[in-house]
Amino acid sequence: MLGLAAVAVALLRTPVPFVRTVTALGIVALGVIQWRIASDRYAFTAWQGERRYIIAAQLTRRVTPENSVTLAGPHVGSIRYYGGRMTMRYDVLDPAWLDRAVDWLSERGVQTFLAVEEWEIPEIQGRFAGARHLAALALPPVAVYDQPGRLFVFNLSAPQLASATPVTVTGSDTGTGWRAVGPAPPPHMTFRR
Repeated sequence: MLGLAAVAVALLRTPVPFVRTVTALGIVALGVIQWRIASDRYAFTAWQGERRYIIAAQLTRRVTPENSVTLAGPHVGSIRYYGGRMTMRYDVLDPAWLDRAVDWLSERGVQTFLAVEEWEIPEIQGRFAGARHLAALALPPVAVYDQPGRLFVFNLSAPQLASATPVTVTGSDTGTGWRAVGPAPPPHMTFRR
């Protein structure tokens, strides 16, 4: 780019008006082409789809107590960073340990939640088949985030009642225009003895 800029400056300084005009038009045309390519590849709108990670993390923070653990897959980092909640990846948890982990945390005063997108539920049900805490997935979630995608937050320690209404947030509820969001305070856990 520096070389191209040096050539363009040299051509713009030439005493021949035709060369200066063609160079200026070439620079404008190159700029328009590059802007069009970036626009076609969603460079200016990608943030709108990716903000779902921030919104899902803030929703998880809103519906979970401070002293809790949230099991998650793709949202594990954003829930910890933007939601300020302790997280654990469910996909690295041994399939035999879901019930043990939830029970161990519950015995120490820590509630366990599961934040998953709709497409992850069959994977989780297959991975942890037979786990009694997965019964929470058949009940209403604590919260739902909808559009883009669909994310559910389930309480594995104390599942919702069948008549409970989840907190629901959609992408349109969050406002538009903001792109930079700072982190939440880091998570802090206290274990009861």
